[in-house]
Amino acid sequence: MAHVPPLPLPARKPWLLALGLVLPFTIPQARVHADACSPESVGVDTSHGNTYYPIFMGGARGQVFEAGDTVLEAVSVWRDTLSNITPLRLYVMELDTTGTPDYNRILRVGPTLQIEHGDGVHPIRFRFVLDPPVVLPGSGPYEFAVQVAPPYCDFGTSLLGDTRNPYPEGASWRHPRGYPDLGCPLTPARPANQGEDLVFGLKFCQTPTAVRRTSWGKLKVRYR
Repeated sequence: MAHVPPLPLPARKPWLLALGLVLPFTIPQARVHADACSPESVGVDTSHGNTYYPIFMGGARGQVFEAGDTVLEAVSVWRDTLSNITPLRLYVMELDTTGTPDYNRILRVGPTLQIEHGDGVHPIRFRFVLDPPVVLPGSGPYEFAVQVAPPYCDFGTSLLGDTRNPYPEGASWRHPRGYPDLGCPLTPARPANQGEDLVFGLKFCQTPTAVRRTSWGKLKVRYR
C-alpha cells in the first residue's frame, strides 16, 4: 500500500496569535468597567407628599431635575391610592435656553405602565425601568414627564406631590391635556404653581468619570 504523507498543519496567522494574547487581558477590563457602575438615587421621598396633581385626557405632569451623573436607569412616581386602569407613559427631555422643558428635544418616550390595583390607603408606585438606559448629553437640568397614555387617552389619574418646595434644584411643570383622537401627543410645558414638586425617585448609574456639579450632595433622596 502506498504511503500517504500526513496533511500539513495549517499555518498560524500572526494576527490570531496576537488576538489570543490580547483577549485574556481585555475581558477582565470590561468586567471591571461594569463593576465600576454603582446605583445612585435622587429625588423626593414619599414622606413629603401632601397633595395629588391631576392628569387627564392625554395631559402630563413633569419634574425638572438636576443630573449629576449622565446614565439614567429608572424613574419612579406615585399614583393615588385608588384602583385605576389608566396607563402612564414616561418622557425624558432636555430644556431650552430659558429653562423650559422642550418637547421638541425628547430623549426617550416610554415605557408605558398600567397598574390597576389600589388599596385606597397607600400610593401606588410606578417605576419606569429604562432599558437601555437613557444616556444624557451631559450633567445639568432635564425634565421627565408622566402622561396619560393610549389606549386610554381620555382617562385620568393623579400623581403624588408636595407644595412646599422639597426639591429646590427643580420644579414641577404641567403639560396640558392633548387631543385623544390624535394619539395623545405631549403638549408644551407650562409652569406649575411656585413650590410644587412631584414626589419622585431617579436611579442613575454612578461612574467614576461622570461630571458632577458642586451641588451634587443636595441631590440625594430627601428624608425627614
